[in-house]
Amino acid sequence: MLLINYFIFLLLFVVILRPFSTLVHELGHGIPALLFTNKKVTLYLGSYGNPKDSFKFVIGRLELFLHKKPLHWKIGLCAFEQHTLSINKLLFIYVMGPLTSLGLSIILSYIVFFGELSENVKFIVFFFNVTTYYEFYRDIVPHNEPIELHDGTKIFNDGKQIVELLKCHKRL
Repeated sequence: MLLINYFIFLLLFVVILRPFSTLVHELGHGIPALLFTNKKVTLYLGSYGNPKDSFKFVIGRLELFLHKKPLHWKIGLCAFEQHTLSINKLLFIYVMGPLTSLGLSIILSYIVFFGELSENVKFIVFFFNVTTYYEFYRDIVPHNEPIELHDGTKIFNDGKQIVELLKCHKRL
């Protein structure tokens, strides 16, 4: 029975919770990008820019690709066509991804500590909460190791991009 519960927990985490967490983070970037631009914004959940093997959803100017194979997931990417934005707008877009992850973590913390949940549900929410805090930390702390996108382009994590934009802002 314990093995079955463990399998169900892993399935729930891989198929529902991790994609949900990634969606929240990428929407944190995507919604401000939609507000600040007048062109298409594309979110990739489970890949770094590869639309193959993905379900495609379109809502107005927002395009979403959800990778079909959760066991092969890379995290996610928000790409927007309009590249002529002010440093302040870009900073806001890049900061909002980690901040929405942090917001999700805070809500989950409240649910774990103050919610009326069964022990099994509380365990799942607690574990999910720990992973969202880790994802926030991984995203906000600048890394010098670039991330290679599907097309071979290299970018840096949110924290590193925020630091670079702050350096540019300071020079102005």
